[in-house]
Amino acid sequence: MAAGDIHVLHVDDDPSITDLAATMLERDSDIRVSTVNDPEAVLDRFDAGEFDCVVSDYEMPRLDGLELYERLSQQFDHADFPFILFTGRGSETVAADALNAGVTGYLQKGGPEQYDLLANRVHNATDQYHAQVKADRYETVIDALAYPVYVVDETGTFKFVNEPFAAMTGYDRTEILGRPTSFVKPDQTVQRAETELGRLLSSSGPETTRFRATIETADGDTVECRDHMGVLPYEGESFRGSVGILRVLDDESLPATDGGRVSEPGHSGDHVPADRLLEALSVPVFALDGDGEFVFANERLGELVGRDPTDILGAHFSELTPPADTVGNCDPFVRLAESEDVDQFAYETAALVDGETIPVEGRLETLPGPEQVFAGTVRDVSDRQRARDRYRALFDNLPDPTVVTDFEDGEPRIRRANGAFEAVFGYDAEAVVGESVNDLLVPADRTDGAAEIDRAVLNGACVSREVRRETADGEQRDFLFRNVPIEHEDGEVLAYGVYTDITERTTYEERLAALHETARDLMTAESTDEVLNVGLAAAKDILGHDINAIHLYDDERGGLVPAATTECTDELFGELPTFTEGDSIAWRAFERGEAIVRQDVCEGAGVLGPETPIRSEMVVPLGDRGVLLPASTDPGAFDDTDRSLGSVLAANIQSALQQVAREQTLRNREQALARQNERLDEFASIVSHDLRTPLDLAAVHLELATEGDGEVDREHLDRVAAAHDRMSDLVSDVLAWAREGVTVEETEPVSLPDLVAECWLGIQAEDADLTVTTAQAVEADRDRLRRVFENLLGNAVEHGATSSQTQSDDAASHGGDGPTIRVGDLDDGAGVFVEDDGPGIPEDEREAVFTSGYTHSDDGNGFGLAIVDQIVEAHGWEIRVTESELGGARFEMTGFEG
Repeated sequence: MAAGDIHVLHVDDDPSITDLAATMLERDSDIRVSTVNDPEAVLDRFDAGEFDCVVSDYEMPRLDGLELYERLSQQFDHADFPFILFTGRGSETVAADALNAGVTGYLQKGGPEQYDLLANRVHNATDQYHAQVKADRYETVIDALAYPVYVVDETGTFKFVNEPFAAMTGYDRTEILGRPTSFVKPDQTVQRAETELGRLLSSSGPETTRFRATIETADGDTVECRDHMGVLPYEGESFRGSVGILRVLDDESLPATDGGRVSEPGHSGDHVPADRLLEALSVPVFALDGDGEFVFANERLGELVGRDPTDILGAHFSELTPPADTVGNCDPFVRLAESEDVDQFAYETAALVDGETIPVEGRLETLPGPEQVFAGTVRDVSDRQRARDRYRALFDNLPDPTVVTDFEDGEPRIRRANGAFEAVFGYDAEAVVGESVNDLLVPADRTDGAAEIDRAVLNGACVSREVRRETADGEQRDFLFRNVPIEHEDGEVLAYGVYTDITERTTYEERLAALHETARDLMTAESTDEVLNVGLAAAKDILGHDINAIHLYDDERGGLVPAATTECTDELFGELPTFTEGDSIAWRAFERGEAIVRQDVCEGAGVLGPETPIRSEMVVPLGDRGVLLPASTDPGAFDDTDRSLGSVLAANIQSALQQVAREQTLRNREQALARQNERLDEFASIVSHDLRTPLDLAAVHLELATEGDGEVDREHLDRVAAAHDRMSDLVSDVLAWAREGVTVEETEPVSLPDLVAECWLGIQAEDADLTVTTAQAVEADRDRLRRVFENLLGNAVEHGATSSQTQSDDAASHGGDGPTIRVGDLDDGAGVFVEDDGPGIPEDEREAVFTSGYTHSDDGNGFGLAIVDQIVEAHGWEIRVTESELGGARFEMTGFEG
């Protein structure tokens, strides 16, 4: 191997690594290294013919190693080139993903020994790749040959035979492989082959040799062949085997002659008489004079036409052939007799046998001499004609569109097309003869691929690949296209192209790919609405229908409620109904947990009625979550594939909905825990600060009360008692605040007028005026809602009281005598308000009033409104404070449903 024969492209975003790797690898004289630090730049630089191997890091910005490999594979349609992942942050998972993706090798970075190992991996990968390329090319060429081909190893054992060889012998290929050549060759042929092989292996011997060989078939017959043999390439003295190409000998071919004239019948001489020689020939032979009359006919000709040879003499050539226009060929005698520059030609015509015609072919030529005499041979080609007819019948009746093309300036033109071609592509089979197959079938964006196929066929390669072609009406369909070139005896190459329609399969694969992509999108959705939108879009793309809806089960309403619809569905139906327990198809599918397909909604149970635009529908349950409802305005629009794909899509939507619900529950728990932690922090602050003040006061007054001569100062003891009362109130409020949960578990209908009246009875407000105008009833926890109104009403009373009255803990300001308090509905009816005519709350303090500890009162603890806010939030409502029409404070609660 020459120095630097292995060209490695090393990709790593760290220049120090690429420099080190180049230095280490190029210690091996067979390796030269090119480096790239930007993996995206590789896509522009990479050429599958320039580099022998790619070595890439795994973790790189914008494009990791596996993504680089996949992009290169797609871009160059060449997924098996040597590609080694050489990474410093690998794992078993990365290694498994790499090998599953098809990379050649995976290696962790390390010390010098790892670079030695990398060099070995590069050698092994490139050697294996080049060997496989040679093997693939060799087998492709051999399989494409129309002649029988065999390969034997150094022991004379068959290692390979192609289909023509197997067909000639009558054995299956697997029956021949592994057997000695004597399995199909007699001893004489085996010995002759060994002798010829010795000549090839000698230092002065030829590269190839030809010799006559006999092949023994499975049914006991023999086939005479000419064996063209050569040795397989090898190095040194290690002979690997030989390869042979057989050509069957034609026993009916005439032996070479010296061109001398045929002797007259009965003429004697030093050699065998000409008439005896001609009689001995196994093919029909005749001679004509200048008028076209037979002057000689051998026994074989008599047997062919069913007449005695002596009866043929004197007859005109035309008597043994039908009129030229009935066989589509000119009279060969007339053509040769009237031509001045043609002295021989081959012909195809027909012979008359008992009034019937048989196809024949032969050769007619002018014999040298003073008189005009023509000699000819003819043979019955009925078997070949029958085979041709069978071929044409087979060709015309192949279920797949099939064409035979020849090439004109590299462009494939149709020579023949079968009925399936006409049916699938929509072109008249006779009208397209002579037309360019590429101009007829190849879409504008696929011309490069078609040209590549043409070049391969002209080079003798058999082609099999998936293509997209266009019908006469503009529809594009997918086909598995197989094109086999066959070279005829005259050197003309005809290509036989077969189009197997795989549109359904590729469409199904595309739908599966879309389904997998949808599954990923669904699993990343963060809300129910997002899941439903992704699911509807997928149903439209995968099932191919614009009418789609998703109904989710609503426990409170006891039915399947419309949750998401496509635009087309809205245009057709407007508002969709809620399906409840009964005889509806949707409920039946939901209840049974099985998909239901109706090919015609106007027939059978659950008829929708003639006014509906729907003609077929499918109902697919989403587990216990709801149903997916695709529909069509055409009858019979859903098949088993739709049902299967729809069920998989529904299962993915169900899983996504469950995941969103789980994540929402988790978020709620996290939020609740955060709020609990916040309350704990506030509780700790209150205990450490708010309780500390009255405790300190009590301690000081207790000490002052006991000073002096043993007398107890009652004033100081009263102060101690007051401090204890304050601490007791504070502890009660803190406990009440701490015990309020963040959610409401059980609710019941609560009449607001009754609840407000009940709360008012417990409030000391002899001079207050309360007006209640609401008549709402709401779903709530009655005890907790009562605490809300007790706080709000008590706060309103104390805000409007005289300065001589005791203020509540949550008094934000002082008011005058005889407060006016109102409880009523908000203008939109979606909530209630509690307002007073006191001094109100300054605008810059309105948000702060709901925080724990907020108070303007010397003896207040600031928990009343904090408890109110917590209870309102637990119900899922909202509360805000603003200014009332009377100038006082106004608390508005919204968000609850009656």
